[in-house]
Amino acid sequence: MQNFIERFLQTSALYPEKTALVCNEEKMTYAQLEQLSTKIASRLLRSGARKEKIYPIVLERSMEYIASIIGILRAGAAYSPLSTEYPKDRVAFIIKDSGADFAIDDSFLENIEDEKILSEFPEIHMEDAAIAIYTSGSTGNPKGIIHDHWSFTNAIVRQLEVGATADDIEMSVTPFNFAISSHDILTSLWAGAEIHILTEEQRKDILFIDSYIDKHGITASVISPQMLKQLPVRESTLKLINSGGERISGIYSPYARIKNAYGLSELLSIAMTFELDKAYDNTPIGRPLSGFKALLLDDE
Repeated sequence: MQNFIERFLQTSALYPEKTALVCNEEKMTYAQLEQLSTKIASRLLRSGARKEKIYPIVLERSMEYIASIIGILRAGAAYSPLSTEYPKDRVAFIIKDSGADFAIDDSFLENIEDEKILSEFPEIHMEDAAIAIYTSGSTGNPKGIIHDHWSFTNAIVRQLEVGATADDIEMSVTPFNFAISSHDILTSLWAGAEIHILTEEQRKDILFIDSYIDKHGITASVISPQMLKQLPVRESTLKLINSGGERISGIYSPYARIKNAYGLSELLSIAMTFELDKAYDNTPIGRPLSGFKALLLDDE
């Protein structure tokens, strides 16, 4: 099985001039995304990056955020998706707990376009760490969950069953620190889709989202149940919606396929899906994707 970096390099070679990312009307092709992520990987390696090292990402929602994820993986290290909206003490705790030398932030990326690309990069093995997901810390300090490339890649392959294809134009509105969100973007890049990243302000504006769908011909998106309830039910270019993170109730559209995507951060991806055929008070979580089994347990 290919790891993500192998597949991304293959996809960027296949679609070099195709738009990969769009944010605030700025576009980045697959070739440009590969170049930027490779420069980030080169800077990381010159800064001492190595396997099993975790690098938290603390950036605004942007194309550079996604390039940093790819760059960290290209350098053979693992990433931890954080947010600029996190309290400083939470970010400091995660940096310390993960053993990171530093975080990927605006200062790290300063003048990154001038970085010289290295000629060699570490070989990635499936047992190498790929991502560290930190829990909310609601019962104490956040706890890190590490996935290796085997788990990471399997999650992408499973998500291809319900995600965007190379023909789709996807809109990203869910927080990047939500593990399934950043992973969904990587799944779409694996497939060769075009991804539109809405900024923090834009993604919270329902009217903006509704108009953006038509303006840019958006065909697929991951949208939370709470946000989905606020979107007008109408015919548009949006034909595929994955929704999850909380119980779906009272939601249905005859114009788009809406899938209840059930999965935990600890699983890294969607585990079970159910396509809505009507509005339910309590929507079924559905059937497991390939590689998963559903076990029904009694009280004991």
